Amino acid sequence: MTVFSTVRLGILALLLLSCSKSEEGSQEIPSENFRNEMAATEVRVANAER
Repeated sequence: MTVFSTVRLGILALLLLSCSKSEEGSQEIPSENFRNEMAATEVRVANAER
């Protein structure tokens, strides 16, 4: 193997490892608790005119 091939293989390995899903940092917030804690956002709507 040449040095160039080794570097390409290393970069490919790093890319594949960085794309894996991590279970440690991902925590889902239950939707019921989120709805009870967050206040509703006021939204205003208007028609577009030219």
